[in-house]
Amino acid sequence: LAPLELREALMREAGRSAALYGVAGAQSPPAHMHLWAKANAAGETHALLWHLIDVGQVALALWQQALAPGLRDLISDLLDLEPEEAGRLLAFWCALHDIGKASPNFQRKYPPSIDALSVLGFSFPAVFGPNTVKHAALSTVILQELLVEMAGMEQTAAFNVTRALGGHHGTWPSAKLLGSHRPQRGDEPWRAAQTKLVEQLVGIFDPPAVTLPELTQTQENALLTLLSGLASVADWIGSMDRFFAFTGPDVPVAAYAAQAQRSAANALRQLGWAGWHPPAEPASFQELHSFDPRPAQQAVIDLLPNLDSGGLVIIEAPTGMGKTESALHLADHWAARLQQNGLYVAMPTMATSNQMYIRVAACLAARYPKETLNVHLVHSQARWQEDVRSFGLASGDEESGAAIRAQGWFLPRKRTLLAPFGVGTVDQTFLSVLQTRHFFVRLFSLSRKTVIFDEVHAYDVYMSALFHRLLAWLRAVGATVIVLS
Repeated sequence: LAPLELREALMREAGRSAALYGVAGAQSPPAHMHLWAKANAAGETHALLWHLIDVGQVALALWQQALAPGLRDLISDLLDLEPEEAGRLLAFWCALHDIGKASPNFQRKYPPSIDALSVLGFSFPAVFGPNTVKHAALSTVILQELLVEMAGMEQTAAFNVTRALGGHHGTWPSAKLLGSHRPQRGDEPWRAAQTKLVEQLVGIFDPPAVTLPELTQTQENALLTLLSGLASVADWIGSMDRFFAFTGPDVPVAAYAAQAQRSAANALRQLGWAGWHPPAEPASFQELHSFDPRPAQQAVIDLLPNLDSGGLVIIEAPTGMGKTESALHLADHWAARLQQNGLYVAMPTMATSNQMYIRVAACLAARYPKETLNVHLVHSQARWQEDVRSFGLASGDEESGAAIRAQGWFLPRKRTLLAPFGVGTVDQTFLSVLQTRHFFVRLFSLSRKTVIFDEVHAYDVYMSALFHRLLAWLRAVGATVIVLS
């Protein structure tokens, strides 16, 4: 029966109806399968195990289809694993992110489930006052113990990994918060359900046994930051019921995992994650800009053989010497040689960002004439710029024939840096090293990209201090940097 999604929908409905009407031979799913992760106004719920699988499959699809080879190599090296093994491990870790929802204080948030779960042996202790338990923090508490017991991880490594996963709603849980949540894990039936969920995720994603290598503090921080960023992005996509329909527990686990894998690939394709990959070879200066290099630009071209491993390049020259064209040529060289994730050009103001956006978009359109590129103007007023709309960018219209488009899913500022190409204000990069919600998503977004900082002589003392800290973090997450002044 085609399409395959229709067949699977009918299978789900047949299983649900058989359980509802007590058809002979219909088996009730195990207790842990009845835990829910999402509910809607229509009274439908999405099983917790399915949501965990959804997010894990999205993380694996991002690893295989969206992250550039350079970023995969960076993370694999930090984990001391082959890229294929690292992808399965990260998918497994990301799938664990909401294990804290297998707890009494979360499950009681949907009152109709309380009676059904009570019949299955789950208890719901009385709550005095508001229900303040955070399921993300509880995930950290639960997983610390389970990863040590079931995966043989060292205690400190398990704490660091699970705390990174517990931050997927924007902030890493504090020691004080974790301490207050330890008694909220639940009694033995809840603990058995938590263990069973982890066991089933192990069976689906087959993570390699891992003993994290000896890392420097900088390397460890970079790894945990990238993990938090990946988990947050995978959770955002995996929570979209447009792609992952609400499904009850009456479906075989293997069948649902295969369906979620297809849904994840479809989600990335429709949201605009697919479409661009780093070029195999860099373009010449003339191919990129359609004119011969000037002396200052030729000086940069002459340096290219010494820059194949990336790094920090400072170009200081008077106005009109062609610094921007040199920087874009160097960025294209690094995109090919280092197989990078893309490019971000950071300008001091919105006005200069608007002007630079047109130049960069035109350059990219010429460089990739046969590809549809996801390119964004990144500042608070970006959606209202006439120049942006003239490129067909503001709506993210799937039917537009433009070679350059800003896909709609990336338009919220928290997500915009995730697009492979962007031009915007420098403050958008500074937010990645400030105590802001989802700062790690911004660092994940900039990882293994080339970042061009223009007009740095305009920075004041405060901006310069942030800039120095940002440069250190960009190096840690594998980005290359060009500074223009």
